[in-house]
Amino acid sequence: MLQFKDFPIFVNMNYFSDEERAAALQARKKKFYSSAGAAAYMKELEDARRKYGQAVDYKQFEFEAQVDNIDRRLDEIRTDGMSNGNWEREVIKHLTTIASTRIGNLLIRCLRKTVKVWIVFDDGSDPGAASTTPGVLSDEAGGGVRLHFDPFGFNETGFSYTPGDVLFHELVHAYRSGWKGIDGSNWRKLEQYKSAEEFLAIHLQNVYLHYIGAPSFYLSHSVATLSTVNSVYANIARSRETLEVLNYYLYHEPFVREIAKWTEPKCNIWRDYQRILGRSSFRAALPSYPVP
Repeated sequence: MLQFKDFPIFVNMNYFSDEERAAALQARKKKFYSSAGAAAYMKELEDARRKYGQAVDYKQFEFEAQVDNIDRRLDEIRTDGMSNGNWEREVIKHLTTIASTRIGNLLIRCLRKTVKVWIVFDDGSDPGAASTTPGVLSDEAGGGVRLHFDPFGFNETGFSYTPGDVLFHELVHAYRSGWKGIDGSNWRKLEQYKSAEEFLAIHLQNVYLHYIGAPSFYLSHSVATLSTVNSVYANIARSRETLEVLNYYLYHEPFVREIAKWTEPKCNIWRDYQRILGRSSFRAALPSYPVP
């Protein structure tokens, strides 16, 4: 396990193996079926079989959910398990690059100091190239925010996203999870974006691309093609809902309000909101999207 400088970011390579998952599931079954509640549950199943001819062993699904949401979460932050120094150092290398940029340094310094961000191995249990838990996990699951990531899991020749800018993107989610939690985040669904939170992360990611010298920028979340600034702005301007969400974050996200002051990034929708609005058919100022 490596900590990134003195920030609340911990890099830990300890994935939950299939053998560990099977053992955890078996242990949960054994504990339940030796408990006082087992007899009542077995009677419930037997009564269902007699009445309907069959019964669903729903406890199996409960055990599997507990393994994934508690046992797996506890295992991935164990520091006495397996370790891969090369993997952890590679993640630290990307964090160092992020922290060397103006926007990355600000983002890392804005993380909530009392909430640990655990960067752990992306074992494929969550969909996508990387993922971050929406909100802080319970104490039972080990607490903190989990950022699942694998710096070696990208085919840079055939995929637009690269490990470094994906890690920056996920740190945006980690920042929001640490301060806002799942209930305070904006889960409004948008065309070309899984949620408003993804709109925020993608367009902050575009600002980050400027600082690492990228010549082009992501058009949207679902359309990950690299495009010109004009194309990115035109794509936002064509939709009222994306303009509403852009406006929402300008009102409600302090990190965005700071970025909006910066003059140097080529692709900065937060600074250029009025310019984008002027290109749309919505000439009047839009109301801010209500706080969820």
